[in-house]
Amino acid sequence: RELIEIAQAAVRSGIIFTPLSTHLKQEEVRYILENCNAKLFVTSNQFVDQFSTLALPALTHFYNVDAQDTAHAKFTSWVSALAIQPNSPINDECLGIPMLYSSGTTGQPKGVLTKPPIDSIHEIHPNMAALAAAFGITENCVYLSPAPLYHAAPLHYSMLVMQLGGSCVLMQQFDPERGFFASFTAFQAVSISSCLALARPATWQSLISLAMAWTELKSPFEAIGKPASIISTLSS
Repeated sequence: RELIEIAQAAVRSGIIFTPLSTHLKQEEVRYILENCNAKLFVTSNQFVDQFSTLALPALTHFYNVDAQDTAHAKFTSWVSALAIQPNSPINDECLGIPMLYSSGTTGQPKGVLTKPPIDSIHEIHPNMAALAAAFGITENCVYLSPAPLYHAAPLHYSMLVMQLGGSCVLMQQFDPERGFFASFTAFQAVSISSCLALARPATWQSLISLAMAWTELKSPFEAIGKPASIISTLSS
């Protein structure tokens, strides 16, 4: 959740942000942070000890999203830092952009940074608008993201759905039952016209199998009066 919050804040603050894979080795993370001239580093309890000695000239701010206080000498509590911030938008809102890195299979990872064709935070990238139209993404959509947000597609689709006013179900790790029922709960809680998930074939097969099993029960879907929409979307 925190990653998408940080990403949304960055794109409204003119900040270039770089999501990092949780599978990277310490030296790979160090290289990327140095290469992109990072000023701020946000991580979680899982990696705090691993990066407790990380030191780069430009990197001056370290935060831990899991910490409730500032007990750690290097990492400040992200929760505590947010608690003292105002709820109002900053005065100079402007468009930020992600810079994702390649996997580095042919050498060192390479950052990919493109100049956006728009300037306003209230506009949608033309390519993303086309994707939204193609997939029927609107404010009445629930998007299930079973993939890590450090990958380009899950990150951009999640941000697009939220920009259009839809709902995102973000999974820390894919589990077909949790993903299906989380989407079902969101589908039931609000007035939703469709449920969308973009995933690998194996992930889809797990969801479809579970969805088809639930069609035999019928009653949970009849309770919300929309059996066709969620099943046809999961099965298409």
